[in-house]
Amino acid sequence: MLSTGSPLSIEGFEFVYNEVKKDIQLASISGGSDINGCFAAGNPMGPVYAGELQCRCLGMKVESLDENGKPVRNKQGELVCLAPAPSMPIYFWEDPKGDKYNSAYFDVYPGIWRHGDFIEINDHGGVTIYGRSDATLNPGGVRIGTAEIYRQVENIPEIADSLVVARTGRATCASSFL
Repeated sequence: MLSTGSPLSIEGFEFVYNEVKKDIQLASISGGSDINGCFAAGNPMGPVYAGELQCRCLGMKVESLDENGKPVRNKQGELVCLAPAPSMPIYFWEDPKGDKYNSAYFDVYPGIWRHGDFIEINDHGGVTIYGRSDATLNPGGVRIGTAEIYRQVENIPEIADSLVVARTGRATCASSFL
C-alpha cells in the first residue's frame, strides 16, 4: 500500500497496521509531477519505520543539503538531486533561454536540482519529508514549515479550517471555529 501527497504520519501508519492489515508493506512515497517520478519511496526488501519513507529511489542521487550546500544526515535540509535523473524535464516550453527553468530549480545551488522541500536522511537511509521549503516561516531565525503549524492546529476539534501566513517579524494563524 502506498501513500503520497504528503508524508504519512505515524498515526496513519498505526491506523493501517491496526485496522487494515498487520502484514502489509505500507510505503510513503514522495516525488513530483514535474519530475514524473519519486525521489524517495518504499523498498520491499527493507524494514518499514512509521513516519518515514524507506529509501531514496534508484536513479535519483538525492541528498539533504544544509544552508552551506553541504550534505547532512539526521538533520533537516533542502531536498536536492545532485545528478540528472531519467525523468527530469530538460526545459520549459516557451522559455527559449531557460530562464524560467533555471530559476525554478537551479537558482539556489547552481547545477543542482533543488526541489523546494525540506528533507532529512537518517543513518539507516530512511527519509522524512517535512514540507515545502518555499512555504517556510523564519521567525527570529528559526525555520518553521507551515505544515508543522497546521498539524498542531488541526488537532484542535473546535477549529474547522486554518491558514498560516507570514508577517514581517512574526507568523499569524487565521482560524475559523466550528
